[in-house]
Amino acid sequence: MLVEKMKELGYTDSDIEKIINQYTAANNTKNNLFKRLEGNYKMLISLGLSRNEAIKITKEFPLLLAYLDTSIEKKIYNIKELGYEMSAIKKMIIAFPQILSLDIANMEKKIEDMKKIGYSNKAVLKITTACPHVFGLNINNIKNMLIKLTELGFKYEEVLKITTKYPEIFGLSIENISKKIDDMITLGYNRLLVIKMIKIYPNILGLNINNMKKKLKDMKKLEYTNKDLLIITSTCPQLFGYTIERIKKRINDIMDLGYSYQEVINMSKKFPQIFGLSIDAIKVKKEFYDSIGLERLFIDYPRNLMQSVELSYARYMFYKSIGIEINKDNFRMLFEDQKRFKKRYNYSNDDLIKMYNYNEEKAKSRTLD
Repeated sequence: MLVEKMKELGYTDSDIEKIINQYTAANNTKNNLFKRLEGNYKMLISLGLSRNEAIKITKEFPLLLAYLDTSIEKKIYNIKELGYEMSAIKKMIIAFPQILSLDIANMEKKIEDMKKIGYSNKAVLKITTACPHVFGLNINNIKNMLIKLTELGFKYEEVLKITTKYPEIFGLSIENISKKIDDMITLGYNRLLVIKMIKIYPNILGLNINNMKKKLKDMKKLEYTNKDLLIITSTCPQLFGYTIERIKKRINDIMDLGYSYQEVINMSKKFPQIFGLSIDAIKVKKEFYDSIGLERLFIDYPRNLMQSVELSYARYMFYKSIGIEINKDNFRMLFEDQKRFKKRYNYSNDDLIKMYNYNEEKAKSRTLD
């Protein structure tokens, strides 16, 4: 009867066996198992978790069934009081169901302890949302990891930023991190470049070195030289996180906008971050710059893709209002540093965007068409 009821909820035979064995071992009985299971299952579903997620949680942490659904609801409320959004709590429960068994006072203390070693409250919430296992770590072990990372060549402030971006680093040993740095040096980077790459993209520490070697080999087939690859991947190490298929597709997508293969390759050498931009955003920007006579802008200066089309349009219209026509000779005025621009004209970027709204103007143009 028990097995049939559990199967009706979606549990497999192996799930059922694991849950029954662990529950029985902890409680010396199977009594109330289904009642507890059904209550917790329904409570998790009510939080917005899917059926599969609820099964995964109760399967991975059967001891959860030792708690009444009402006590779990209270724990969730208490976690929310620590500053977490409900969406974050759901992610934490899915990744680390054991969080529901942790003492709330200890969780609060861990947050305070991490703030004492340099993290902001926002950073602690971000770290523990992405990697709730951190609540299970001793604060002294966390401190030691930070200190050992500085010994590898990072400043303490940089270590705080790295671990905030990539909290999974707390699951790595310092020996593994040191070896990854040495392995990356064998790919042709010097130590300073490796340190720089980790600061930009800490997730690189979790990548397999053989996969990184293969990525360089695959990209070389796209007409990049070894020197090109060392430059663009040290500038944009996120490339190691992209599949070669994604990179090829982005090249083709940009070619579809009217560029030649060689032009796209040259653009990516100057601005490798182009592989991380959405093709729709690139298209919108190209259409705007083409419309004001700057057709070669992205070929010669692809880094200007970083600026939003909203700001470029607003500055273009502002200059036009004071009698300055932007052309191939003075286009850099569109991309002037915000501080210098404000000092010169007494307008911030936000001021200009409000004055000359690109999206509203586009909407008007579509209506007229």
